[in-house]
Amino acid sequence: MYLNNNASTLSPQCFANYLREHRCYSNIEDYYNNMVREDKDGIISKFKQELLRECNITDLQFKVIITSSASESNNMLLKGFVYKFRAAVPSRLPNVLIGATEHKTSIYCVEELGKLGYANIIKVYPNELTGIITIAEVNAAVASAGLTLKDIDMVSMMTVNNETGIVTNISQIFTVLKRANPKMFCHTDIVQSFGKCGVNLGSSQNGAPGVIDAISISFHKLYGPIGCGAVIIRCGWLSQISPLIHGNQNGGMRGGTESVYLVELSSLGMKYNFENRAAKNNHVVNLYNLFCKINKDRVVSYFKCKTGEISIIQPGIYYVLFGDRDNTLCNTLMMSVAYIDDVYKGVNWPAVKCIPGADIVKWLARNGIVVSRGAMCSGDKESYVLAAHKIPNNLSMGGFRVSFGDINTKEDVYALSNALHSITGAE
Repeated sequence: MYLNNNASTLSPQCFANYLREHRCYSNIEDYYNNMVREDKDGIISKFKQELLRECNITDLQFKVIITSSASESNNMLLKGFVYKFRAAVPSRLPNVLIGATEHKTSIYCVEELGKLGYANIIKVYPNELTGIITIAEVNAAVASAGLTLKDIDMVSMMTVNNETGIVTNISQIFTVLKRANPKMFCHTDIVQSFGKCGVNLGSSQNGAPGVIDAISISFHKLYGPIGCGAVIIRCGWLSQISPLIHGNQNGGMRGGTESVYLVELSSLGMKYNFENRAAKNNHVVNLYNLFCKINKDRVVSYFKCKTGEISIIQPGIYYVLFGDRDNTLCNTLMMSVAYIDDVYKGVNWPAVKCIPGADIVKWLARNGIVVSRGAMCSGDKESYVLAAHKIPNNLSMGGFRVSFGDINTKEDVYALSNALHSITGAE
């Protein structure tokens, strides 16, 4: 039973059918003629147009650049902007604003740029009580760096966090930032939200010009193959980004022969993903709600406890969620299994005992259930995302992530609940 869809989605049956019918070559010459030498059916150009349509934009406004992954896409945009800025403005460093809970590809990239003295990095941390980054947190981070919003040259913030599922109101934040500095380059990683939430890069709700200049996408998050991603960037910014991989392809923006094979499979996965999307979203939300209903006496929101919206009045075993129905993309349950024994004067969170998240992941695996500790790049280490939320180490080390997908069922939710009850001894 696969409950790790934020890491990668499983390929649908139509992939196997496609591979059998279209790509079984008897010799290398057939393979070369069909896959390498030429894109006979315009597969890549058609795919790029599909992407643009899903984002409500045209190729007159934005350019699609096929990459190997969102990791490459993020590095291309962050490094590319900084390198070109330093060449154009050698008198000062660019000020790059980034969320502290971004994917590690972005975090490590900007940290390296900072260490090398190529950029001034400003990290924005979520609100400790709500878990959300708003313009208030952005203002505080910028002010603590001795800057104003108009001093920021680039911002990179993800729309939905890959570990917690917490949603950031990117449009609202970027609108304020663009108002302060219209020349600011605004990038968002939409890996977890693309294909689940609508995206409109063309204009804002009131008809004003869009505030997002570039996005990163990875297609293995929506039933495509591992090894294919994309950058979609506003045409006016192309000249302000230095290529990460040099070459003739993509107008010189990203060298390397694009894989027709991977693109075609990505297109197939994307079509499967968007088919009956509203119904699929409702299905996944129902799975989330069912888990909370089955475990209604155990599920609590860490942040709602912190704000006082809810109170724990009985000692016992609880599933502490880092995120809740109000502020997450509801396919994600990042939680710890905690025994709370002293509630007389409120919960002393640093003293709460938790089952190590790594033990829960192993236990569930022995029961045929696949979940993860968090982001796959974190391994068995403490979640850097939960650490950025300033969640106590004991809770953070207990963290593990369940992420539902379109193919999961109610029976999966019951099986998960039963397995967790068995490890905790709960009835």
